[in-house]
Amino acid sequence: MKSISLANELAGNSYPGRGIVIGKSADGKYAVTAYFIMGRSENSRNRVFVEDGEGIRTQAFDPSNRSINDQAWIT
Repeated sequence: MKSISLANELAGNSYPGRGIVIGKSADGKYAVTAYFIMGRSENSRNRVFVEDGEGIRTQAFDPSNRSINDQAWIT
């Protein structure tokens, strides 16, 4: 299987959105899986992953940093 550079793959894409990376550790001993998200709006970029007992979800890193006009915050 051909190895590719994640940095090179993402460098040419101004908005990759979300992705899953699957590979091996540098020493080849371990499987590695990563999931990432990228936001365009200020509110989307204010998100972090948190464990909630059932799995992993996103929440606001700084809840006070919300835009009243962002529909994603209206519940």
